[in-house]
Amino acid sequence: MYQHSIKTNYTFDANNNETSEIVHSWQDNIWNNDEKYTYIIDNNNDTIKATLQSWNGIEWDNAEQTLNVFNANQLQISKQRQSWDTEAFYNLDSTHYYYGTITGIQNTEDINSSSNVYPNPFTSSVTIEVNVELINAKLQVYV
Repeated sequence: MYQHSIKTNYTFDANNNETSEIVHSWQDNIWNNDEKYTYIIDNNNDTIKATLQSWNGIEWDNAEQTLNVFNANQLQISKQRQSWDTEAFYNLDSTHYYYGTITGIQNTEDINSSSNVYPNPFTSSVTIEVNVELINAKLQVYV
């Protein structure tokens, strides 16, 4: 007979953003709490905080959280990962994102390769299309 091992319950806000996720594990013929993810969403539908908690048998204990910061254009500009040490969150690592305007890129379609570059002057973005598996890739942008 098939035994379930994990069940997940999700909740969403009015904009269909996931706001929480509770993972249950099957033990001793009952579903037990395991992990809880809670997401705080801003007015632009960006996830600004994600918290992971673990069930200790009585209550939810903090484990990790990620803090995200977005600019006025809804582009993520930083991410801070933190871990819980029984009293407070402490920083693990952080990532900062930088954006600039790219000009002068031409459409390139090389018949001998399977990659294409398409600039979009209306959104200041570039689409890079690669049709092969990349082991290592490096993109150099000169602003």
